[in-house]
Amino acid sequence: LYTNALYGFAKMIFKLLADEQPTHMLVAFDAGRAVFRHQEYALYKEGRMKTPSELSEQIPYIHQLLEVLGICHYQLDQYEADDIIGTLVARTTCPKLIISGDRDLLQLLNKETAMLYISRKGLSQAKKYTALSFEEEYSLKPAQLIDLKGLMGDKSDNIPGVPLVGPKTASKLLHKFGTLEAVLANFKQVEGVKLQERLRDFKEQALLSKRLATICLTAPLKIDLKDLAVKSFLPASVNKFLRSFELTSLLVSETTAAAIKEPVEKEKISAPPSIEAFQKFLQAPVLALSFTEPEPPNIMVSDGKTDFFINSACTTYWPMLKQWLLDQHTEKIVFNLKELVKRLISLRVELEGPYVDLLLAAYLLQPGEQTPTLTELSSRYLEPNDSRSQICSIFELNQPLQQQLAAFKLTSLLEDLEIKTACILANMELMGIKIDQEKLTELGQELKEKLAQLTKEIFELAEQEFNINSPKQLSFILFEKLGLKPIKKTKTGFSTNADVLQKLAHQHEIVAKLLHFRQVSKLVSTYIEGLQKEIKEDGKIHTQFNQTITTTGRLSSSKPNLQNIPIRLPEGRLLRKVFIPHDPSWLLLTADYSQIELRVLAHLAQDPGLLQAFADNEDIHTQTARKVFNISEVSKERRRHAKAVNFGIVYGMSDFGLAENLNISRKEAGQLIKEYFLKYPNVRTYMDQTIEQAKEFGYVTTIYHRRRYLEEINSRDYNKRSFAERAAINMPVQGSAADIIKMAMVKVYDKMKRKGLQSRLLLQVHDELVFEMPPFEKEQLIHIVQTEMEEACPLLTVPLVVDIKTGQSWYAAK
Repeated sequence: LYTNALYGFAKMIFKLLADEQPTHMLVAFDAGRAVFRHQEYALYKEGRMKTPSELSEQIPYIHQLLEVLGICHYQLDQYEADDIIGTLVARTTCPKLIISGDRDLLQLLNKETAMLYISRKGLSQAKKYTALSFEEEYSLKPAQLIDLKGLMGDKSDNIPGVPLVGPKTASKLLHKFGTLEAVLANFKQVEGVKLQERLRDFKEQALLSKRLATICLTAPLKIDLKDLAVKSFLPASVNKFLRSFELTSLLVSETTAAAIKEPVEKEKISAPPSIEAFQKFLQAPVLALSFTEPEPPNIMVSDGKTDFFINSACTTYWPMLKQWLLDQHTEKIVFNLKELVKRLISLRVELEGPYVDLLLAAYLLQPGEQTPTLTELSSRYLEPNDSRSQICSIFELNQPLQQQLAAFKLTSLLEDLEIKTACILANMELMGIKIDQEKLTELGQELKEKLAQLTKEIFELAEQEFNINSPKQLSFILFEKLGLKPIKKTKTGFSTNADVLQKLAHQHEIVAKLLHFRQVSKLVSTYIEGLQKEIKEDGKIHTQFNQTITTTGRLSSSKPNLQNIPIRLPEGRLLRKVFIPHDPSWLLLTADYSQIELRVLAHLAQDPGLLQAFADNEDIHTQTARKVFNISEVSKERRRHAKAVNFGIVYGMSDFGLAENLNISRKEAGQLIKEYFLKYPNVRTYMDQTIEQAKEFGYVTTIYHRRRYLEEINSRDYNKRSFAERAAINMPVQGSAADIIKMAMVKVYDKMKRKGLQSRLLLQVHDELVFEMPPFEKEQLIHIVQTEMEEACPLLTVPLVVDIKTGQSWYAAK
């Protein structure tokens, strides 16, 4: 999913909230392309490029962000966002600030209303206008903007105006006559016969243009000022939303969050009255368990009627509770098992099952939703009760959640996969992975030297020095000095973003250097410096594995994010050299599933061509290249194209997306996709049937019954529907692969534990597991990992293949 617009919007909103401290706020959206102005002029905004689906697909998530932040958003059929803003400006008498990149809104400036005009350079270089400053700069009153548009028109909105009347002529006429109507009424007093003729002949067109440019001040809004009050937000909810899109650089800081604390219920708990009473209490078949303050650890237990509070330092009750924690016959109900297991490990206690994690249960029932609090779950599943404590809520929530899990065939997924995975992740997080800090510093220095070398080479090719990070200066070098052909124009000049540079690469060798410079620069700032900040006192990083964020069931990681360490760039692969075993005499072992998602696709689609290729252990990308291009000898370039098609199909990629990916024409990309479906027809059938099932049931599932709900699958909105269709195609594939890697983790971990190995599982990165081991366990661990991973999913009709390597570092083991 593209997140660039969501990121930019979120960044702007946070800055506005901090800088302006608004009491009331509205974000207005266009409802659609057809507005009331089309009834008067059908060609209004004709010729505008259709909004790319990659952008429009992000709008619903921008709506969600605003809702999490407690900010009102609104749109109105037949009206534009400008009309909503204009009507609110007209209706209210308080000080107002308009924030926009649309100069049309400057017509609304008055004594109470200012505007922050945002250029392409962003909010940091926005210009603030008042009615007075506008008049000083343009020698026109804000209200005269519509007269100006009536005369000169507006190409961006396809407003015609008067032919050959430009901004200078229009301004001169308005300075003299004041309004468009006055200009037209006195056209004979205008200098120049031809201009007089145009004002006479195009009078009605000019008046029409003024009406089209005039923002409506009387739109039938169903909101008013009281609806726009900015509500306080929960930092945890906002951060959960941001993490779900991997926008971790925008997480609400401690400083921001300090004033807005998430509400915590006051616990109604008591200490056990006697040893005998507590012993009897612990004999209950089901109890809820939770922690309170971290120092010292205080533990709460409840049977739904009585809540007990135990301090881990208590010599009377803690040993009894510790014994109960090791009891394999009592069911423990918890909320956030992974964190509880980590707490218990710190107390030298290993929690024994059976247990139920309500957080994981809620995640399976509502995947991709913001992680709910206990309060939210209670309001969803339980009758209101002000006297109910948090620990009691945990106990009472068990039954309704278990019933719903059983109804959706998700009980096994929770008990056999997610809960066991949570316990493994807790151990992995506590274990951490060692970092060679000397090598990290050395690599950082090498990358900085590489940056210096690239800078020198870029300057030589440009024949001058300039600020490589300045889009304006770079644009001058590329398009004016070197004469490259521009691809995309913005309001401030020609674009130099990464997509544009990729397409310019064939025009000049400086472009490849620039792309390389940007990649290396990001390695230094994001990874070298980022990793250095996360190294703890034990010389390790302890990444957090997130189990309840993605809609597909895949794990993600944060602090730091190890899922995104770049491996395609040679310098990026070198980063893996800094990950080493905790003991210099030990080795790292990596086990990587080979093309697991394509194997899952072959299983789901039951396509003979794919099934045969995997059964014969052929390179699937080479075979696809042979079939799609109808060739026998496959070049690296052809294989690369086939690989992009293979994985593009899994992600429901369109011809537009594939064209962008391979830097080929949309027609060529469409032909590649067409040839693919001709050679693998069952894949097309699988995709069509999956979409139809999603439309009928509202969700899709993995082979382990994990669900993803697709609320927009029957939407009339093309963008929303097309995104949901792509998600429907992808989720059974990616979700099943995610389930398989978790199942492999569980099986390998259990086998290692049963065999009493010293070896440890340290990381899971997409389809790869990373272990550390003493050399004498090498053969045994390889056998366990190979066997358990390749036999992890008996349901699969395609063989799983695992690549295993060992070495003194993660790099050496790849």
